Amino acid sequence: NLTTSMMAGEIDACYPNITPDEAKDLEGVDSVTVTKNTDVTALMFVSLNNEKYEPAIRKAVSCAIDKQMIVDQLLLGEGSVATSTAIPGGENDVSGIKYEGRDVEKAKELLKEAGWKDGDTIKCAIPTGIRERIATIMQQNLEEVGINLEVITVDAATMFTGIKDGTYDMAIITTNLSPNPTSLKSLYNSEVVTFGHI
Repeated sequence: NLTTSMMAGEIDACYPNITPDEAKDLEGVDSVTVTKNTDVTALMFVSLNNEKYEPAIRKAVSCAIDKQMIVDQLLLGEGSVATSTAIPGGENDVSGIKYEGRDVEKAKELLKEAGWKDGDTIKCAIPTGIRERIATIMQQNLEEVGINLEVITVDAATMFTGIKDGTYDMAIITTNLSPNPTSLKSLYNSEVVTFGHI
Protein backbone atom coordinates (compact mmCIF):
# COMPACT_ATOMS: atom_id res chain seq x y z
CA ASN A 1 0.00 0.00 0.00
CA LEU A 2 1.50 3.31 -1.13
CA THR A 3 0.06 5.43 1.67
CA THR A 4 1.25 3.01 4.36
CA SER A 5 4.73 3.03 2.80
CA MET A 6 4.70 6.85 2.72
CA MET A 7 3.66 7.05 6.38
CA ALA A 8 6.40 4.60 7.34
CA GLY A 9 9.04 6.54 5.41
CA GLU A 10 9.73 3.58 3.11
CA ILE A 11 9.19 5.66 -0.05
CA ASP A 12 9.75 9.34 -0.74
CA ALA A 13 7.05 10.10 -3.32
CA CYS A 14 4.02 8.58 -5.01
CA TYR A 15 2.16 9.89 -8.03
CA PRO A 16 -0.56 9.55 -9.24
CA ASN A 17 -1.75 6.29 -7.73
CA ILE A 18 -3.47 7.52 -4.59
CA THR A 19 -7.12 8.30 -4.12
CA PRO A 20 -8.49 11.56 -2.66
CA ASP A 21 -9.32 9.87 0.65
CA GLU A 22 -5.77 8.46 0.84
CA ALA A 23 -4.42 11.96 0.13
CA LYS A 24 -6.59 13.30 2.95
CA ASP A 25 -5.10 10.71 5.34
CA LEU A 26 -1.58 11.74 4.31
CA GLU A 27 -2.30 15.43 4.93
CA GLY A 28 -2.22 14.68 8.65
CA VAL A 29 1.28 13.17 8.54
CA ASP A 30 4.00 15.64 9.58
CA SER A 31 6.68 14.13 7.36
CA VAL A 32 4.51 14.19 4.22
CA THR A 33 3.58 17.08 1.93
CA VAL A 34 0.51 16.57 -0.25
CA THR A 35 0.39 18.63 -3.43
CA LYS A 36 -2.87 18.93 -5.34
CA ASN A 37 -2.85 19.18 -9.13
CA THR A 38 -5.63 21.57 -10.10
CA ASP A 39 -5.13 21.18 -13.85
CA VAL A 40 -7.81 19.01 -15.43
CA THR A 41 -5.89 16.54 -17.57
CA ALA A 42 -7.41 13.14 -16.83
CA LEU A 43 -10.66 11.55 -17.95
CA MET A 44 -12.22 8.40 -16.52
CA PHE A 45 -14.85 6.78 -18.71
CA VAL A 46 -16.72 3.57 -19.43
CA SER A 47 -15.88 1.74 -22.64
CA LEU A 48 -18.80 -0.42 -23.77
CA ASN A 49 -18.73 -2.78 -26.75
CA ASN A 50 -20.40 -0.78 -29.52
CA GLU A 51 -20.73 -3.79 -31.80
CA LYS A 52 -22.67 -5.80 -29.21
CA TYR A 53 -24.78 -3.05 -27.67
CA GLU A 54 -26.89 -0.64 -29.70
CA PRO A 55 -26.98 3.10 -28.91
CA ALA A 56 -30.16 2.84 -26.80
CA ILE A 57 -28.51 0.35 -24.45
CA ARG A 58 -25.33 2.41 -24.19
CA LYS A 59 -27.40 5.51 -23.42
CA ALA A 60 -29.40 3.56 -20.83
CA VAL A 61 -26.18 2.55 -19.06
CA SER A 62 -25.10 6.19 -19.03
CA CYS A 63 -28.46 7.34 -17.64
CA ALA A 64 -28.43 4.66 -14.93
CA ILE A 65 -24.99 5.44 -13.48
CA ASP A 66 -24.95 8.06 -10.72
CA LYS A 67 -21.82 9.90 -11.85
CA GLN A 68 -22.25 12.73 -9.35
CA MET A 69 -22.32 10.22 -6.48
CA ILE A 70 -19.03 8.79 -7.72
CA VAL A 71 -17.45 12.26 -7.79
CA ASP A 72 -18.84 13.21 -4.38
CA GLN A 73 -18.33 9.98 -2.45
CA LEU A 74 -15.24 8.43 -4.00
CA LEU A 75 -13.38 11.48 -5.30
CA LEU A 76 -14.51 13.64 -2.37
CA GLY A 77 -15.56 16.32 -4.83
CA GLU A 78 -12.08 16.46 -6.39
CA GLY A 79 -13.31 16.44 -9.97
CA SER A 80 -16.44 16.93 -11.98
CA VAL A 81 -18.77 14.85 -14.11
CA ALA A 82 -17.48 14.89 -17.67
CA THR A 83 -19.91 15.86 -20.42
CA SER A 84 -17.22 15.88 -23.10
CA THR A 85 -13.67 14.74 -23.71
CA ALA A 86 -12.55 18.36 -24.16
CA ILE A 87 -10.58 19.87 -21.27
CA PRO A 88 -12.66 22.46 -19.36
CA GLY A 89 -11.32 25.96 -19.88
CA GLY A 90 -9.35 25.10 -23.02
CA GLU A 91 -9.87 26.60 -26.45
CA ASN A 92 -12.42 23.84 -27.17
CA ASP A 93 -14.20 24.43 -23.87
CA VAL A 94 -17.66 22.89 -23.61
CA SER A 95 -18.33 23.77 -19.97
CA GLY A 96 -21.72 25.10 -21.06
CA ILE A 97 -22.89 21.51 -21.51
CA LYS A 98 -24.31 20.53 -18.13
CA TYR A 99 -24.64 17.06 -16.61
CA GLU A 100 -28.36 16.32 -16.53
CA GLY A 101 -28.12 13.89 -13.63
CA ARG A 102 -29.09 10.28 -13.19
CA ASP A 103 -32.37 9.24 -14.84
CA VAL A 104 -33.50 5.75 -13.82
CA GLU A 105 -36.85 5.94 -15.60
CA LYS A 106 -35.21 7.05 -18.86
CA ALA A 107 -32.77 4.16 -18.57
CA LYS A 108 -35.60 1.66 -18.10
CA GLU A 109 -37.51 3.15 -21.02
CA LEU A 110 -34.48 2.90 -23.33
CA LEU A 111 -33.81 -0.70 -22.30
CA LYS A 112 -37.43 -1.64 -22.93
CA GLU A 113 -37.32 -0.06 -26.39
CA ALA A 114 -34.12 -1.99 -27.14
CA GLY A 115 -35.67 -5.30 -26.08
CA TRP A 116 -33.32 -5.77 -23.14
CA LYS A 117 -34.06 -8.90 -21.09
CA ASP A 118 -34.25 -8.01 -17.40
CA GLY A 119 -31.25 -9.40 -15.54
CA ASP A 120 -29.03 -9.95 -18.59
CA THR A 121 -25.33 -9.65 -17.78
CA ILE A 122 -22.64 -7.21 -18.90
CA LYS A 123 -19.08 -8.31 -18.12
CA CYS A 124 -16.95 -5.42 -16.88
CA ALA A 125 -13.16 -5.65 -16.55
CA ILE A 126 -11.32 -3.33 -14.18
CA PRO A 127 -7.85 -3.06 -12.68
CA THR A 128 -7.46 -2.83 -8.91
CA GLY A 129 -7.78 0.46 -7.05
CA ILE A 130 -10.50 3.10 -6.95
CA ARG A 131 -12.17 1.60 -10.03
CA GLU A 132 -13.19 -1.38 -7.89
CA ARG A 133 -15.18 0.99 -5.69
CA ILE A 134 -16.62 2.77 -8.72
CA ALA A 135 -17.71 -0.60 -10.12
CA THR A 136 -19.56 -1.37 -6.87
CA ILE A 137 -21.65 1.79 -7.26
CA MET A 138 -22.22 0.98 -10.92
CA GLN A 139 -23.39 -2.54 -10.01
CA GLN A 140 -25.98 -1.13 -7.63
CA ASN A 141 -27.11 1.53 -10.12
CA LEU A 142 -27.43 -0.87 -13.04
CA GLU A 143 -29.23 -3.51 -10.98
CA GLU A 144 -32.01 -0.96 -10.40
CA VAL A 145 -32.71 -0.84 -14.15
CA GLY A 146 -32.42 -4.59 -14.80
CA ILE A 147 -28.75 -4.95 -15.79
CA ASN A 148 -26.53 -7.45 -13.99
CA LEU A 149 -22.97 -6.12 -13.97
CA GLU A 150 -20.38 -8.86 -13.52
CA VAL A 151 -17.16 -7.22 -12.36
CA ILE A 152 -13.90 -8.99 -13.15
CA THR A 153 -10.68 -7.62 -11.65
CA VAL A 154 -7.69 -8.06 -13.96
CA ASP A 155 -4.38 -6.35 -14.72
CA ALA A 156 -4.47 -3.48 -17.21
CA ALA A 157 -2.96 -5.48 -20.08
CA THR A 158 -5.57 -8.23 -19.72
CA MET A 159 -8.33 -5.62 -19.55
CA PHE A 160 -7.30 -3.94 -22.80
CA THR A 161 -6.80 -7.26 -24.60
CA GLY A 162 -10.15 -8.52 -23.33
CA ILE A 163 -12.20 -5.53 -24.45
CA LYS A 164 -10.52 -5.63 -27.85
CA ASP A 165 -11.23 -9.32 -28.46
CA GLY A 166 -14.72 -9.29 -26.91
CA THR A 167 -13.91 -11.32 -23.78
CA TYR A 168 -15.25 -8.42 -21.75
CA ASP A 169 -18.15 -6.14 -22.67
CA MET A 170 -17.12 -3.13 -20.65
CA ALA A 171 -14.14 -1.53 -18.94
CA ILE A 172 -13.53 1.51 -16.77
CA ILE A 173 -10.64 3.39 -18.36
CA THR A 174 -8.58 6.43 -17.43
CA THR A 175 -6.75 8.49 -20.04
CA ASN A 176 -4.78 11.72 -20.06
CA LEU A 177 -6.08 14.53 -22.23
CA SER A 178 -4.38 17.31 -24.13
CA PRO A 179 -5.69 20.77 -25.08
CA ASN A 180 -4.93 19.75 -28.67
CA PRO A 181 -8.19 18.32 -30.10
CA THR A 182 -6.28 15.94 -32.41
CA SER A 183 -5.45 13.89 -29.30
CA LEU A 184 -9.10 12.85 -29.24
CA LYS A 185 -8.65 10.66 -32.30
CA SER A 186 -7.28 7.98 -29.98
CA LEU A 187 -10.78 7.86 -28.44
CA TYR A 188 -12.91 8.06 -31.57
CA ASN A 189 -10.98 7.06 -34.70
CA SER A 190 -11.37 3.34 -35.40
CA GLU A 191 -8.03 3.39 -37.23
CA VAL A 192 -6.07 4.21 -34.09
CA VAL A 193 -8.32 3.42 -31.12
CA THR A 194 -6.46 1.51 -28.42
CA PHE A 195 -9.41 -0.10 -26.71
CA GLY A 196 -12.72 -1.83 -27.30
CA HIS A 197 -15.03 -2.04 -30.28
CA ILE A 198 -16.13 1.18 -31.94
